[in-house]
Amino acid sequence: MFSRELIKKMYLNTNSNGILLVPSLDYDASFCDIEDRGRIFKCALHWEKEETYGIKPDAGYMGEENTMAIWEQYIREYPEYEKLHGGIRAFCEAHDIKGYAANLFTFLVNSYCKLSAYDAPMIVLASAEVSLAYAYVINRFASKVERIDFLMDYVCQKSYFEPVETLTHNDLLMVTDYLSRDKNNIRSEKSGYFLLGIRLYGDTDAVYQRILEDTSKYIEETESIFERISGAEAYQIKRKYCLVEGIDSYGNNTTGLIFPKEANDAYTEYLFRKMTA
Repeated sequence: MFSRELIKKMYLNTNSNGILLVPSLDYDASFCDIEDRGRIFKCALHWEKEETYGIKPDAGYMGEENTMAIWEQYIREYPEYEKLHGGIRAFCEAHDIKGYAANLFTFLVNSYCKLSAYDAPMIVLASAEVSLAYAYVINRFASKVERIDFLMDYVCQKSYFEPVETLTHNDLLMVTDYLSRDKNNIRSEKSGYFLLGIRLYGDTDAVYQRILEDTSKYIEETESIFERISGAEAYQIKRKYCLVEGIDSYGNNTTGLIFPKEANDAYTEYLFRKMTA
């Protein structure tokens, strides 16, 4: 069941400089101890160009058919790591498990295999599979991973990775594209307001600075623009940016009717013109 299509998308979404943004794995890798809502990982990747990812598995690919083989290779003696000085990292070294983040990957392999063995519900297993896919790519192809935290609703300094050294204009453009590409990437209220602000004000850097300086004031000023339209119309706009109740984790409206896509997009554009006139 391992996500071939997700890995293919990661390959295709990596920019010409080898940079890819992915959701944070801190929450999953810390037994839910690290609150990472809204955190993004900036990964520098070096894909092996001769392979076509997502079409067929490479030699080390973790398909469903060999999940237990991975367990046998990496995890069978996993409890030993608690006895070793250095924990999981020492365990990886002792068992020749290599990569940029072998300890992170090994932990999530273990979690995935346990969920599979416990016959976890498909929605739980699917979520673990997505996290494992990201960890697989980071471990095998990353040379550097940094965290981007400015969109976290509640900033937590705990992480398995260091903060981004310098957040550039290009980084902000990548964040904007990352959030726009998939509603499932909008994982915090601040992320939704960041994307909405760019649509309303048209200046990515200015919106970023306003969020850094005073997020509450920025949100209050943005909310005041909704006074120019009705409550139902405001709901339509906020639904687009996952800022209302009734939006599930995939960005789907679960309360009320949805227009056909073409009509919905046209109506939303009309509302933006009405708000900013």
